Amino acid sequence: MRTIVLTTAAAAALLIAGCDRIPGTEANRIAKGEKVAADQLLDPSSAQFRKTVLRPGPKASDEKAEGPRWIVCGEINGKNRNGAYVGFTRFLADPDGTEAYLEPNTATTQEEADRAGQRCQRGAKGPIYSETDREIRMMQCEEASKLYAERAAVDEFNMTWAAMCPADDALQPVPPPSTREQK
Repeated sequence: MRTIVLTTAAAAALLIAGCDRIPGTEANRIAKGEKVAADQLLDPSSAQFRKTVLRPGPKASDEKAEGPRWIVCGEINGKNRNGAYVGFTRFLADPDGTEAYLEPNTATTQEEADRAGQRCQRGAKGPIYSETDREIRMMQCEEASKLYAERAAVDEFNMTWAAMCPADDALQPVPPPSTREQK
């Protein structure tokens, strides 16, 4: 009798441990989504995950909708070129595809982007005295454009996150570290 109980317990433990290999299960979808997200890192084998959940995507309720049937949301950490972990960041992944979106790594605030835009506008209004003056003004406007694009990427990620992922305390935005590296 004791042998049957131990055998049954061991079989149940193996079955539970292998759930991520059974197609269509929640554990399998999460594992596939984590792999898709890890592939975005410089060193995919170094990926660490936490607070990973599976959520229904747009196609879960409407076959004609754009987007995936399932979304894996969570936080991922990976190593940079120096071999150091850079800190957890949020990610969204399609477990049935090859797309994953990591939270953009920028420390640029909206105020910094606005100040750069104002410098560009002020420079455009004044007279140009030399070729160097022209180049400086062009550099100011290029910098403003770059900063606005960074902020737009952050805003787009945050809107997508809010629409797809839970609004509970477990998955709130992670403060960006000063340096992160991604592919």
